[in-house]
Amino acid sequence: MIGDLLPKLTIYSPILAMMGYPLVYTVIGGPYIPIALAATAFLGSILFLDYLNEKCRFWWIGMLYPLLLILIIITEIFSLASPELFRMVADGMTPARLRGMLYYLIIPVSLLFFAAMTPEFRKMMRIPVLIAAFISILLLVPMYETISYAFFPTVGLITDVTNGFIILILVGFCGIPPLVVFGLVNSIQISKSIRSELSDT
Repeated sequence: MIGDLLPKLTIYSPILAMMGYPLVYTVIGGPYIPIALAATAFLGSILFLDYLNEKCRFWWIGMLYPLLLILIIITEIFSLASPELFRMVADGMTPARLRGMLYYLIIPVSLLFFAAMTPEFRKMMRIPVLIAAFISILLLVPMYETISYAFFPTVGLITDVTNGFIILILVGFCGIPPLVVFGLVNSIQISKSIRSELSDT
């Protein structure tokens, strides 16, 4: 049964891997949905990279994506057990800020995941890559502000509405939805290609 399940999961692994992007929406949400999304994306990315293992010499550069997802899962579990634990890192560090930093990294790190694909798959993913690259540049601002608040709370920005928050709103409403939609559509195309190849073998 496991032998039949693995090829089926491999076929849908690109779609499962895309579930990492909705994590960005859960920065201020509860821990259980992020853990479920991160676990799903982790499974998909590992299966897809295993499929790419024999097809690309540099498949391993995509490993940073599942490693980040594992770090998110560990952080969420620890924040449930001991929310004050993260204040040992910095006076202004909170579980919400640490999660924010990790979630902001999902989109930039996913660019390495795209780079680990075959040229054929990268061509399919051209639009998601362009969107992800643009969002990654924008996310530099909220990342900088989060680090400033966490490590230099007395020097950080004191305005109620920061540039980083405004950018997060724009990215959330205008950037991530098309990224998820285009990513899922193109992942379905990749899944069809994987299904065709596995059926031939």
